[in-house]
Amino acid sequence: GYMTQRKADLTGSVAMANTSDLAQNPSTNALKSLQGKLPGVFITTDGSPGGNASIQIRGLTSLNAQPNPLIVLDGLAGDYNLRDINPANIESIQVLKDAASAAIYGAQAANGVIIITTKRAKEGDVKVSFDMSLTAQTFAGGVDMLDAYQWGDVYWQAYKNTYGTHPNSVVYGNGEKAQLQEYYFDQNGVKIKSGNTDWAKEIFGTALMQNYNLSLSKGFKDGNVALTINYMNQDGLCRNTDYERFNSRLASNFRFVDGKVRVGESISVNHWLEHLNPSGIEELVIAQHPAIPVYDENGGYAGGYVDILGDKPNAVRLTDNEADNRHKSWRIFGSAYLEVEPIKKLVLKSQFGLNYTTGFNSTFV
Repeated sequence: GYMTQRKADLTGSVAMANTSDLAQNPSTNALKSLQGKLPGVFITTDGSPGGNASIQIRGLTSLNAQPNPLIVLDGLAGDYNLRDINPANIESIQVLKDAASAAIYGAQAANGVIIITTKRAKEGDVKVSFDMSLTAQTFAGGVDMLDAYQWGDVYWQAYKNTYGTHPNSVVYGNGEKAQLQEYYFDQNGVKIKSGNTDWAKEIFGTALMQNYNLSLSKGFKDGNVALTINYMNQDGLCRNTDYERFNSRLASNFRFVDGKVRVGESISVNHWLEHLNPSGIEELVIAQHPAIPVYDENGGYAGGYVDILGDKPNAVRLTDNEADNRHKSWRIFGSAYLEVEPIKKLVLKSQFGLNYTTGFNSTFV
């Protein structure tokens, strides 16, 4: 099922990614930088720091409710998460989009195949390279919400339209027009100064992402060796969230017996730490009443069921309470191979792969 063929002679549907886009668009996930640039490939992200990318090729065609395509890294198919792969290490990305890929990889290729080849050292002197980037991310868009005064006016009018009279509220008074009161009391009798809170601005803000890459490589007549080290730290748009990753990779290739025997390996060791935002925080920001301030008169978190303000939890309190909830993980993956070419054009190859992950979650309630 394997052969070398010119792209002009291919009859199957194959998309080639321009890997220069990876360098121009720093990201924790290589495919994020290719959004909208591969025809027939739909890439969506969840927006969280270090977030995963969801990939669909030709839409939903899964036999087992798993829409993601098969990923083949340096010739070895596996359950890879592309955020574990340093984009700076990628030489090429090919996407097999039609059913012909199943002839090689079987039913697991029903949703297409993404083939990733990583970089190797080239013959020459020792090469040392270092690059870094600092990126600012901003919260854009969102829903234009009513402020506390507008909310009162709309509520007053809706009540009058329904019942023919004005409502009675501890927050907006009982006059012909809504009048936001200076203070109100919660269910515990705590005095709270009425607010005009933009909850989106309290929760979301500008986030920085810093990325550092160091690589050392040496190529010689009968082999090459390359070492790359990457460190990334990405703040989240949501307060108290971030993603930190350390990635190292060693790759080498050697040739013996006039190049008829070839051995090589590529091994990556990754460590990452992430703090995630509370579940449903985006919906909570929209649903929270603007008249609720962040803090009450005693310095505590305002909130709780009062009149028309609802009983939604204070979004700032949630992000503070879960600031120490974290997910920590180590992942080691790679492959080693042996190739023998007993006669010209006949290559026998054996390959061994490793994909090991361990994680730790801590949750404080």
